Amino acid sequence: MKNFTYKFAFKPNWNYINKIRKKTFYKFKRYDLSFAEETKLVASELCENAVKYSKSNSNNIIKFELNKTNDKIRISVYSNFIINEDINKLKEEINKINKTEEPEKLYTDRLLYLIENINIGQSQLGLYRIIYETKYKLSYKIIGNILAVIAERNLISVEEDSYAKL
Repeated sequence: MKNFTYKFAFKPNWNYINKIRKKTFYKFKRYDLSFAEETKLVASELCENAVKYSKSNSNNIIKFELNKTNDKIRISVYSNFIINEDINKLKEEINKINKTEEPEKLYTDRLLYLIENINIGQSQLGLYRIIYETKYKLSYKIIGNILAVIAERNLISVEEDSYAKL
């Protein structure tokens, strides 16, 4: 498969997420369905978070990028953020997620915490799903008032998992 970049800009509206899911899945389905589903899940979770947590004024645009190079897949979602406290919480969660050696335990612990604290508001469960159900690694960048949440995975690990060579 050739290198490519797919970019899509949209207003914080749930209707656009299905388009991104379909396009992401379509890009990889002919190579391996499991990998395509995994990549679709990551794209969907990151875009859903951007819609939930970004400013919802009429001028706000969320940017989605899907990049495939010879050795890597990168999904980036850029959005205006609402409150600095949300950014600090996101940083904490991503740092915790990236440090874990037990993603299943981290995910189940988060589920139990949410059951016990039903009125927590922001669950961040999508980020925990990404680390538990996929091989993508998360990172973030803050550029002015723009938050970029990035998920990357090596294609070498796809081959090691017996997926079709991309």
